[in-house]
Amino acid sequence: MTKQEFLKKHSFTELDYRNLKRYEEVRQSGEMNMNDYLMLMITYNVNGGERLATWIVKEGNYAEFLSTLEKEHRREVYRDYMLSNNGGMTVNNGVIVEYNKGWQVCTINSKEVLFDDIEDMLDYIFREGLENFGTWFDDGIWYLDTDSRYYDIYEEAVKAAIEGKQKAIFDWATRKSIYDF
Repeated sequence: MTKQEFLKKHSFTELDYRNLKRYEEVRQSGEMNMNDYLMLMITYNVNGGERLATWIVKEGNYAEFLSTLEKEHRREVYRDYMLSNNGGMTVNNGVIVEYNKGWQVCTINSKEVLFDDIEDMLDYIFREGLENFGTWFDDGIWYLDTDSRYYDIYEEAVKAAIEGKQKAIFDWATRKSIYDF
């Protein structure tokens, strides 16, 4: 769920979301007993007051917020990485990866999706729940291969590329695409 979907689902404002983030920061820091924090919210009607305090303790709500917060953080990491690496990024199992050797190939199930805007591409990545993909930026266009795999054996990478009807595979050692394989 995206942040905007979360806000809409719970009829929250940006201020509510910031208050939830503040609650999480205090919880992680261990500065205060969280039951005391909830009582302060209710007693003094601060940081969302009784409405937000009641929402926090309702089963499942806070876990949903934490999941949304984690996705928001991952989105920021992805954006920052792509912008600092000419749009290029490879993600395996939800984690940005770089290898010193081996080959990256789009699978037979992969789609190449083009975007005019990085935010639209990030929306697509998270809406579709993509965990293994590659991105690059060329001539004003953001490219996304929706399913990408790492191979440490060249022949297996070539076989996957042929099955997937790919024009190229990416060589991690040289950091270049191979078109003639």
